[in-house]
Amino acid sequence: MLAEEPFLGAVNLSAYGDARALEPLSRALDAYELEDDVADVFAQQTVLELGFAIRELGGTLTEPQQEKLESARRLREEWNETIDRWRGSVPERRDPRPGRNEPCWCGSGVKYKKCHLGEDRGRLP
Repeated sequence: MLAEEPFLGAVNLSAYGDARALEPLSRALDAYELEDDVADVFAQQTVLELGFAIRELGGTLTEPQQEKLESARRLREEWNETIDRWRGSVPERRDPRPGRNEPCWCGSGVKYKKCHLGEDRGRLP
């Protein structure tokens, strides 16, 4: 499983708790390439899980492995900062919900029925 799905393999081996898995986990971490896609929250999860599993089983990380984990954390932080900036730029919805033909609460200038009515139906009473 570790070769086919490193993320799931790391999670399962860590949960199983057998220190004999340290060598294959370490090889998998060495072989795994970081993904530069900061738009995907899960892009670095495999690297982070492999590092966690090694530590959880009592192993130590080599310097290159530590650098890889730190790079993965930095990329994850960039993603979090991007999301935080996005959240700050979205206007808050006003209550109560506007009428169908009134301007949408988001400030788009479009009628509510054409903008957020469909999305809000599932969230509002």
